[in-house]
Amino acid sequence: MRRRPADHSRTNPDRPASAVAGLKRTGATAVHVTADGIRAELPPGSTGTVVIAAPRIAGWTCRNRPADNYLGRH
Repeated sequence: MRRRPADHSRTNPDRPASAVAGLKRTGATAVHVTADGIRAELPPGSTGTVVIAAPRIAGWTCRNRPADNYLGRH
């Protein structure tokens, strides 16, 4: 049986707009990358988890271990 593509025309346009507004309100206001690490400035009261995606680069470490697939571990 052949599947039909998802019909995105029925997506409530307020949901994505609301999600983007929330990210803009609570997301980093500035990000600084240096040889020593990454620093993000957050708005007052922001909480949650930070996700950083970066390719494996020779010489980079995570928790004093060579960076690998996840948190410097296999």
